[in-house]
Amino acid sequence: SKAMSLGTNVHKELEYRLLKGVWRTISEEDGPNVLEAIRIQNIAKQNEHLLPDDKVEEKWVETSLRIDAGTNDIKLPVIGYIDWVEPEAGRINDHKTLSDSRWTQSEVELARDPQAIIYGKFILERYSRYVKDSVLFRHIYYPTTSRARPDTTEITLSLRDIEEGFDNIAQRTELMVADASQETPNTVSPNTSACNDYGGCPFRAHCSMIGDLNDLDPFAMFVDKPKDEVKKKMSLFDKIGKKQEAKVTAAINPPKKNLTIRP
Repeated sequence: SKAMSLGTNVHKELEYRLLKGVWRTISEEDGPNVLEAIRIQNIAKQNEHLLPDDKVEEKWVETSLRIDAGTNDIKLPVIGYIDWVEPEAGRINDHKTLSDSRWTQSEVELARDPQAIIYGKFILERYSRYVKDSVLFRHIYYPTTSRARPDTTEITLSLRDIEEGFDNIAQRTELMVADASQETPNTVSPNTSACNDYGGCPFRAHCSMIGDLNDLDPFAMFVDKPKDEVKKKMSLFDKIGKKQEAKVTAAINPPKKNLTIRP
């Protein structure tokens, strides 16, 4: 998406600035996208006061992360990259482009963020000589529209916070592995708590797993419907299952056709 592409390009500008100690020079080499390149760099510069003046050692920028399967009984390996680590401060930084300040995470939300827990777990185990009993985790927000403003959210995660949080993540991976082993979608238990995430699932109108959509209407209680107008909805997963069943049946019993033999 355009938002993801913009976020990636802002990250690249910040990576260059951290590694080189100066901003990338925008030139004719950027071609017809020179104005867009200037806009992207200006987005990254909104939190320039938080960046160090000196170059940052390469291993602390886009730091490679890996937590092997079996750690705290987690069923899957965890891999990724950390935007920027400040070892002496014991702080992990994560760059976030932001279109609206409403999406800025609070300290309470950030403390429950799986990314914060996973990053903290990795740093405490891999770089224990820098951090002992706790780690700082910070979101740095870079506005991309007039609806947002430069901001930060920072928390302190204790060793206990990280261990308990990572144990919870490990338990969730058990469910992920179990669901991934299912051959048909209607055998997977739906997570109805996620129906409204990221603007809402586009299939909500066709899915009975969340119940009648009128239940989401605060004025529905004032509307009386005749019983014969109330129709039972078929689950989206059931519909998918029916389609798959129909395809298999059609493959086994193809329709007969009148054959015409031409001389």
